[in-house]
Amino acid sequence: MSHDHATACEDRRDVTLLTPRLRLRPPVEGDARTIHVALSDFEVTRMLASVPWPHALEGTYDFIAGTREKMLAGESLPLALELRTREASGLIGIVEMRGLKGDPDIGFWLARPHWRCGLMSEAVSHVLAHAFETYGFETIRSGAFAENAASIGLHRKLGFTITGTSRLFCKPQMCDLQHVDMVLSRGDFRPTSLAA
Repeated sequence: MSHDHATACEDRRDVTLLTPRLRLRPPVEGDARTIHVALSDFEVTRMLASVPWPHALEGTYDFIAGTREKMLAGESLPLALELRTREASGLIGIVEMRGLKGDPDIGFWLARPHWRCGLMSEAVSHVLAHAFETYGFETIRSGAFAENAASIGLHRKLGFTITGTSRLFCKPQMCDLQHVDMVLSRGDFRPTSLAA
């Protein structure tokens, strides 16, 4: 992988990607309280399928431990987003590549104070570039609830195409919601600027 847009160590535990404004690295136990604060905002959590509501701090520690186990087993690549500025104050979101052993998909969320700044497009683009180059995937799945127009727009901007809709249970809202299913092929990928 080119060091112009990302740095990836051989050891899965030490994968770090650098974007123009972000550092992406595996979440650690010290991120738990920051994650908890971000996911205690219902406007963030209501668009996530599997996050319980109300959000509990204990569940955050379980999430970090679980993603760590999956990462070490080569099943997923969870990455915490940090701003690279001097005044940065810790984690602001998560991007996770799952299904690394056969059916890859990507999911992500960003704390509300950082919405509408292009940060998530930047992060997701770099993770997708890393996934295509490192793992040799031809396609990567993703999706968003139909009412999450911002997420659908982000996907389309990066080259995802809509393959259909489905019904998916949303834990925070405790009901089935319409879900827009999408897929990205290597050839359709439209990365953002990858210069770090």
